[in-house]
Amino acid sequence: GGKTFSEPVLIGGTGPADVHFQDKELIAVDNTGGRFDGNVYMAWTEFTPNGPQILLVRSRDGGKTFAEPIVLSDDISVQGATPAVGSNGEVYVAWISFEGNERTLKIRRSDDGGETFAEAVIAIQITRTADAQATRDCRRQALKGGIRTLELPSVAVDRSPTSLFRGSIYIAYQSDPDGPGPDMSDVFLVTSLDGGKTFSKPVRVNDDQTKTDQFMPAVAVAADGTAGVFFYD
Repeated sequence: GGKTFSEPVLIGGTGPADVHFQDKELIAVDNTGGRFDGNVYMAWTEFTPNGPQILLVRSRDGGKTFAEPIVLSDDISVQGATPAVGSNGEVYVAWISFEGNERTLKIRRSDDGGETFAEAVIAIQITRTADAQATRDCRRQALKGGIRTLELPSVAVDRSPTSLFRGSIYIAYQSDPDGPGPDMSDVFLVTSLDGGKTFSKPVRVNDDQTKTDQFMPAVAVAADGTAGVFFYD
């Protein structure tokens, strides 16, 4: 129950540690009761001399051993790998792809326990969230107050057995579609009802008309299928 832990298991990237940097790892576990029940998935970003890439590993023995990492992205610049397990044991991994000030939120799906993945689907185009002065002062993308930020996605799937929306995929993210103005970031949610093939138009989650920024959201689905989104303001 978390009182004691096993010895750590080393999970490597695709190259030597002195030139390949591993960043922002997140895990998801299959507890659906299906054929992949108990599988552990971890996704993250690996920075290499040729640029960053999204990696995924899987474990079939409760995290004792892991398969070699597979590369999920073929974009020039990526970040924010986020894994999630669906209602039937399918695996989703979402991330953002950067090109200038534009960001593309992408997602891939696996139906064989993370061995292979379908082609990436563009869930939504999002816009960079940054305050110009704060970004200059921080020398990194930042919001007012010097808050470093990225448009990292958060993914959750409705796995409730009684929900009318069982299987729905929710992705929460921050974006600034109206451009520079009173605020530089709002929180949005997109939904897929067809297993990640298509996504809805974005819904803005924060309903205020203030000058403050809303950022770094997280989405979760309760046992009855209720979706909740949390964020900083």
